[in-house]
Amino acid sequence: MNKTFIITSIHRSWHGSIQLAEQLILQAKLGGASSILIDTNHAAMTRETFSHLKKYADTFNLAVVGRIKNKEEIDWLQEEQIKIHVISDEVMQKPVLCATMIQSGIPALAPLKDENNFALGDDFKNVKYIKIIKSNNDIPKSFEENLVGIIDNLNDHNDNAIESVKRGSKIVMKSFCLDKSLYDAGFIDVDDLLAMRKSLNKVEL
Repeated sequence: MNKTFIITSIHRSWHGSIQLAEQLILQAKLGGASSILIDTNHAAMTRETFSHLKKYADTFNLAVVGRIKNKEEIDWLQEEQIKIHVISDEVMQKPVLCATMIQSGIPALAPLKDENNFALGDDFKNVKYIKIIKSNNDIPKSFEENLVGIIDNLNDHNDNAIESVKRGSKIVMKSFCLDKSLYDAGFIDVDDLLAMRKSLNKVEL
């Protein structure tokens, strides 16, 4: 059984197309992802679209991670029984909305820019942190109870993911696309994802 929870983020690669989003979900599943991150911060994202993509991911037994931008969308997470959500920078800047999300009880991942600054503190049992990797030197020396993973948008290689898992990371988030030649560095495609899963499985033995 795969131990590392790989989150494939499609927020910059689905471009408001349901058909493209479905292809990304399918390819993520084939590549060995644990989940797909569906971000509502897009003009084309509606309640109906969110529900459709959640149901589509369910057909492949692919977990959905949500990331929302307002109070109304917290209901989306609850109604669709989303098991985990990522707190966006936008929400982090809105204390009341952030508190409402935390109080929903849905397990949350909060991006961590400074390893020594847990923006929301470390007292919330349903909030864990994932470190944003901006350079090869950003990988924490170890992963503790509240620091559980990384967001790696640095490149399309697996080095940071592998090293972080060796140090105790349980979660790796990467931006996912169908054709990485169309995007900036940091995106991975299904071949990269397959290679990552294979490498991580070896580390986990």
